[in-house]
Amino acid sequence: MRSLIVILVCLFSTQAHADEDITIRVIEQKYATVWTFFQMSFDGILKREVEIDGETFQAQQWGGGLAMMSTRRGDMQTRFRMEGRQVVLPENQGKVNYLIWQLGAQYYPRKPTIRLGSLSTRLTFGGLGGGGFCAFNDYYIVPNMEFNAGFSFTTGNELSSVYALAVYRPLGESLGDTIPQPGWSIRLGIQFPPAPSTVPVN
Repeated sequence: MRSLIVILVCLFSTQAHADEDITIRVIEQKYATVWTFFQMSFDGILKREVEIDGETFQAQQWGGGLAMMSTRRGDMQTRFRMEGRQVVLPENQGKVNYLIWQLGAQYYPRKPTIRLGSLSTRLTFGGLGGGGFCAFNDYYIVPNMEFNAGFSFTTGNELSSVYALAVYRPLGESLGDTIPQPGWSIRLGIQFPPAPSTVPVN
């Protein structure tokens, strides 16, 4: 009997609550739109072949760069990059210094290529072309081109990421008797928006 009374009380209570009006208030919050990504990177690790007076040597190379990449709705983005590089010639034969500007396109998918837990991995690749200045015993104007491919890594809902790229430069330079050859390098960098995307817009 007691169980029956409890069941009847629960049923009447549920019906009473069902007849009440429930008001839900929705507040729309506007957020800042990210129009571009900034990138900072370091190049190096792999050595570059340099021909000096007809002989080929392995030369150490390193450099760094700053870049901006668009954040359009598609997966192909526009990318502008400025970099400084140095090739250290063997046997104390000097250093070749570069200051380069480049413009091109980068495939950077909006959706991760692979997602494992909170780690998102994106396959990215692209090409850049441009030119700049080279200093070695004299000053030269040199063309420059590169192709890159690698991966970008983010965690959770973060927009900032780290990336690793293999970079191939198909053009060499003729600097008198010294001719740096086409070659590879490894690029490690970070990418971040100009401001947190969760900052409200007044």
